[in-house]
Amino acid sequence: MSVEMDVIRKAMFLLLDNIYPELDLLKLGRYTVEDIIDQVIMLYIIKDYQLHAERKSIRQHRYKNGMVTQYDDASSAQRYNRLIEKTEYYKQYNREQLWKSVGIHRIELSHNDMSGASNWQNAYSLTDTEFHELTMQDECKLLKKIFEHKISSKNSVPNPMFKELFAIYEAKLDELFSSMDMSVPESVIAKTSELFNLQWKYNIELFYQITLDAEKYVFQIEIPYQRIAFLCCQVPVIPATDWLPLEIRGAENRMLMKRDSYCRDIFELSDEEWAFQMDIIWDTCRLTEILNQNDGGTAFIPYIHKLDPSEKADFTKERYWLWDKKQHFDWTNRKRIQFMRDLYENLTVEIPRMKLKNS
Repeated sequence: MSVEMDVIRKAMFLLLDNIYPELDLLKLGRYTVEDIIDQVIMLYIIKDYQLHAERKSIRQHRYKNGMVTQYDDASSAQRYNRLIEKTEYYKQYNREQLWKSVGIHRIELSHNDMSGASNWQNAYSLTDTEFHELTMQDECKLLKKIFEHKISSKNSVPNPMFKELFAIYEAKLDELFSSMDMSVPESVIAKTSELFNLQWKYNIELFYQITLDAEKYVFQIEIPYQRIAFLCCQVPVIPATDWLPLEIRGAENRMLMKRDSYCRDIFELSDEEWAFQMDIIWDTCRLTEILNQNDGGTAFIPYIHKLDPSEKADFTKERYWLWDKKQHFDWTNRKRIQFMRDLYENLTVEIPRMKLKNS
């Protein structure tokens, strides 16, 4: 680890140590103070990439990726236009729901102004990661089925189709990993950032790991939806506490590298034991929000941006290698399928569909 990165880590540790009275208390949970710092640094690295990565038009991206030929027609470009319209619609919907439920705005959910030619063009200017995420939405139908709240329905997604969708998703992640040039820091950061967004938005890997742990009980167990939701959803309000006399609104538990360490606990702990762990998870969310300054994560951005790209890539590989969390999906036991369906049925929300302008 470089001197510069070490300085950033020490600054974060001192901040937490001055605010939080008992850092050793975290050891009784599954997250350590090092995990919190790693999490926040990774969020800053992703944010720094989003702010400073080169942006290109959809057509430039498609040329770069060999997706435009002399036989190409306008329909292909229009497909991406529709995907962006959907993205903007869902960002706006989530932003409005967050405001209604907890009264805060998230910078990353800000709705792009799509009126006028210049605004339209800017909205369609994407980083490599943003473009590949759009491509995944278009080519990986599992994401669409999850987003449309249809993956839980046997009528919409029969078991053979269910298996096929997950196989395609797994193959797409293999392609994403294969496309990463480990010798190019920007490639490591961009591809891992894309994986981060996929795992956070769709919870596929986490839900599958929970399914595997539930199988140890032959699925003869009540599904603890509230406990699972606490690991993967937004927490509307975390109450004030003695050491932090302020409510935290709209906090998110994005500890993707470590949250699966709670998978067995959600089934095995008593209510009293789980309540104790919830207190620790809440403190983890509080500390993470403090380091993020509750403003979308900009306080440490100048320092992260000054780091050499290789330092950020090395941190990603050494401290936040999310690729280790990639799953191989095995649906030999059909009860796994039903359990996954139940998770998505009860832990995701159906969003009203939009009427597309270009449809």
